[in-house]
Amino acid sequence: MLDVELPEAFALAEAIGDRRRASRACLVAVDALTHLGSQFSGPVWTSPEAVQWAERMDRCAAPDTVERVQADVVMGRVRCNKGELREGLAFMRRALDLARRLGDNEAIWSAADEWFQWSFAPQHAKERLHLAEELMASSRAGLRSMSLGVGLNSVLSIFLDWGQRRRAEEVLREYREYAERRGGVYGMITSTMTAGCLATIDGRLEEAEQTARGILARAEEVGIQFAGLFAFVAGCRAWPLLGKAGEALQLVVRTSSPFRPPAEALYLAHLGRDAEAVKLLEQCVITRPGIGSAEDETPAVSDILYLEAAVLVKHRQAAELLLNRFASGCSPLVGYAQTCTARHLGWASTLLGKYDEARKYYQEAIKVCTEMKFRPEIALTRLQLAELLLEHYPEEKKEALEHLDFAIKEFREMKMQPSLERALRHKEILKT
Repeated sequence: MLDVELPEAFALAEAIGDRRRASRACLVAVDALTHLGSQFSGPVWTSPEAVQWAERMDRCAAPDTVERVQADVVMGRVRCNKGELREGLAFMRRALDLARRLGDNEAIWSAADEWFQWSFAPQHAKERLHLAEELMASSRAGLRSMSLGVGLNSVLSIFLDWGQRRRAEEVLREYREYAERRGGVYGMITSTMTAGCLATIDGRLEEAEQTARGILARAEEVGIQFAGLFAFVAGCRAWPLLGKAGEALQLVVRTSSPFRPPAEALYLAHLGRDAEAVKLLEQCVITRPGIGSAEDETPAVSDILYLEAAVLVKHRQAAELLLNRFASGCSPLVGYAQTCTARHLGWASTLLGKYDEARKYYQEAIKVCTEMKFRPEIALTRLQLAELLLEHYPEEKKEALEHLDFAIKEFREMKMQPSLERALRHKEILKT
């Protein structure tokens, strides 16, 4: 429950026309709700109490003030938690624009932080990058610790999405310094999660898997509610690459990760449980209202997992819908899924018989992943390119074999057993 004096303080301030004091009472109440449920918890932000305080903030905040920025951020948070993402993001953009005009650094970062938490759809990728660059070029003076921490964590993932590894590592160093200064478990687990992502990118897959397990164990010790989300991000790619999709599925099913449906579809597809994966694709992709439109706010990380599942089970309709969605605009990588967008677009294009397009996507993926030093994705791309050439460009068998030999060597070293077995089957076929 909130402090019983807050409603009285608000009522008095409103009665005497002190809008600033009334807004501050609302902000204290909102901060208390954030502490109770955190911004990840939809039920808290759709409760009558939260909606009432948000509406009070909206009513009391004077135009062209920091209080107006704060009110728009909170109204946006409530709308997003209700599932009204376009409306919520519009509130947050308005808050950010006003914060810039006011020149208030804390207001800019806090509005940007909130917008980052909800703008995961592919169509926002370039805007996210530009805002991340803006924040990193700005001063840290006057920032609340929470605004800095959330902002740095978001910027880090965005730079990974765009293959900017050096910049991401610079942000990670700053984030770790922040986490050490602030103390607490949340910052430690967040930086550990990112370390798991980087381990996967480097091909240290067993380390990434152990990092994910360590996050779960540590979070359970200290009672962090959303441990499943952090563990999922740290290990979501390593598990299937190591041939442990079954273990990953068990973890996803028993945790509260918001990515459960797409992850479940992906792991079911890797396990050959096609009918179950198809059922999820039908529910979450085929019948999704407005899929691929500007109104579709489904996170890129969810749809890249659905796309991979669709190709694995050869669900052409789902693959085409998702291919078109990403092809219309996205980042080169999906950092939280630790995978390359172009590789999946190439794979989907191959399934759909668009072989020349597939080849272009694979070439783009090799370029991006080489620059990023993304070891598993380079090997997977070269395997898939080899398969494409062997099947549809037989005159280029020599190049195909070079890609295949490279992939086999890499799969062995990274212990990517399912991919290694798939690559070796091609070698056996070629011997006959």
